[in-house]
Amino acid sequence: MNLLFTKLFDDTKKKDILFYVHWEITDSCNYKCPHCYLPKKQKYVDIEYAEDFITELKNSNVFSVTLSGGEPLLHPHFSEIYIGLKKAGIIVDIITNASLINNSIVDLFKKYPPKILKISLYGTNNDNYKATTAGGNFDRFDSNIQLLKKNNINFIFQFSLTTLTYPFLDEYEDYCRKYEVSYNIGTMLRPMIDGNLENLNTRLPAQTIIDYNSSQPDQILKWKNTIDEACDSNCLNCSAGKNYITINAYGDISVCVPLRNPSFKLENPKMLSTVMEDIRKFRLEMEETYSRSECANCELSALCNCCPAHSYLETGNNLKCVDYLREINQEKFKLIFKNYS
Repeated sequence: MNLLFTKLFDDTKKKDILFYVHWEITDSCNYKCPHCYLPKKQKYVDIEYAEDFITELKNSNVFSVTLSGGEPLLHPHFSEIYIGLKKAGIIVDIITNASLINNSIVDLFKKYPPKILKISLYGTNNDNYKATTAGGNFDRFDSNIQLLKKNNINFIFQFSLTTLTYPFLDEYEDYCRKYEVSYNIGTMLRPMIDGNLENLNTRLPAQTIIDYNSSQPDQILKWKNTIDEACDSNCLNCSAGKNYITINAYGDISVCVPLRNPSFKLENPKMLSTVMEDIRKFRLEMEETYSRSECANCELSALCNCCPAHSYLETGNNLKCVDYLREINQEKFKLIFKNYS
């Protein structure tokens, strides 16, 4: 499935065919993680709207949807939305904190298996779990993980390196190995989508990120290969607005998860194809903007994770360099030169 997904994703990206949708069916969450990028409100997508949107996704031959939030399992009609997507023949994965997993949810996933659950791991005991989630219960979480394992529900763990998690990194990895579950570690903590930078108080220093990344097997070689295989320096190589979009519980469509300005209101799901025309026009404008930015003409661009979205969130200007990312990537180049010159 992964090889097929990658091939289809690459092919549809080249042809600007909508392939993948990140759908935030609610912005409500039962946790208050200080590192989170999403402002918490109490909006749930209307079930009637959701049903119409699923029909339109099917008619548009969308291949894959990620259900997210907030915490998607909080949605009072989560099961109906999930089953609707599955019956429409759409591949579904779910990003969840797993705090609300129960026997009914497990029975649902056994009858209609998700591609995968991406479970946020916020701690390995009650103390650090509570600190990271501002009140979550680790014992309940761990019990839910055992329930998923017992019923052979496919899932992975994912967590971000922050000032709250990094001191316990070994414990996090041990916990993943205990359950024989794959895990992804995120090292890029971005600001909140509304421009609030408060969550960056939990961001690790750039040198700590470099020290961690460079300690991973063959990572420096991978950085070197990234440079060798990079497109022209002024090319915006992401899939945002090409074959991938984000839609929130308010019906606002944006080109990607971090960049919500501008957003395009989908009042009526049947107008998706029309809104996609506006999205693709903006994508072309974004490519033009990027070609004139500091990032596009920077000697570090092949390795940098920066883009108009990151620039806008960090600086309020989608043409401006992010100092934090520049520091990280300068160190990457130094390590490549040291090891492969």
